[in-house]
Amino acid sequence: MAVSYDSYGNKIGIGNPSRRFTQSRKRLCIAITGVIVLGIIGLTVAGIFIFGKKSNNGSAINNNTTTVTTTRPPHVTTASIETSSTSTNRPPGSGFLCGLSTWNENGIIIAEELYGPRDLFIDGEYVYISETLNNRLMRYHLGSSEKQVILSDVTVHAMASNKEEQTIYFSQESANKESINRIAKDGQGEATEVVSSDYIEIIYSLVAMNESLYICDRNRHRVILWSTIKQNFTIIAGGNGLGSGPSGLRAPEGIFVDANGDTYVADTLNHRIQLWKNGALEGITVAGNEDSIPGQDLNELHRPKAIFVHGETMFIADSYNHRIVKWKIGDSRGSVIVGSNSTGSGNGLNQLNNPTSLKLDSSGNLYVVDSDNSRVQKYIVDNSLC
Repeated sequence: MAVSYDSYGNKIGIGNPSRRFTQSRKRLCIAITGVIVLGIIGLTVAGIFIFGKKSNNGSAINNNTTTVTTTRPPHVTTASIETSSTSTNRPPGSGFLCGLSTWNENGIIIAEELYGPRDLFIDGEYVYISETLNNRLMRYHLGSSEKQVILSDVTVHAMASNKEEQTIYFSQESANKESINRIAKDGQGEATEVVSSDYIEIIYSLVAMNESLYICDRNRHRVILWSTIKQNFTIIAGGNGLGSGPSGLRAPEGIFVDANGDTYVADTLNHRIQLWKNGALEGITVAGNEDSIPGQDLNELHRPKAIFVHGETMFIADSYNHRIVKWKIGDSRGSVIVGSNSTGSGNGLNQLNNPTSLKLDSSGNLYVVDSDNSRVQKYIVDNSLC
């Protein structure tokens, strides 16, 4: 049998079985590789076809999807809301509000025949009211006619609830001096002094948060942060004497503090709402006008006495205009949600006379101290358009 050799000296021809095996193995590898490649290509094409079909039907993907972020602030007298491009914001608790929320025009009387009511706070199924000129602190059950005198023979102005301690902090006037005291929510036990009259004068608004008290010190034109542990305070707004500039306040009567420590101040005699960022040396006017001029137009306020903030919306007791104004932060004007912008004060269920305090409950219902009508009214929220 003839034997041939290649250029490398290897035998070729039928007489070289090793060479035949090598060539066969190469052909097999090439064939397997081809099958695998074709399989991958086929699966890819099929996947694109199926996925694209689902996308067109709207059942697999939606190229116009908007991410919705829901944020819940911790339950404090105030709330902080983180916002995203699209967000659903909630007040303390789980109540839902949106930009289209409205409130019934006519209020429901929660408490009446009061004598000089000033402040309130809501705690579950109870509402607490400071009945200043009757020298007592009252508790009303929201689902019945039950009411209870928590404190008597004391002139109470402002109040705040501390849920962790199950206590009430309240400002008490005695012999023309003001102090802040604490008592159990059920009225049991003796009240104890927390802040003496050496540090404060007239107090119409308090916020209890963690181990601190935010105190609206009206006659000293400032807001202070009092540590109940260290028994000292820091000035966080105003404190520069009476003034109408960005660093000044003039007889402020209401405050709202969010979880970031930013403080909204009802700068009453400057007829504006000031926002003092945590650590700021000056405030920013977020409602009313910077010229401290009172008025009744929707871009003006007249002696605002209370402020509540939910998300990016402020609720303002515009006292001398006898109305509650909803005002979005950043807007140049608000809108009236309770009371009237034209008829002034009145005692109808759709009217107010010198509102001095307001709060939202966990459902977004609005409670207002209608002071000169000697009552507290509740306005039911309507979220049907949300």
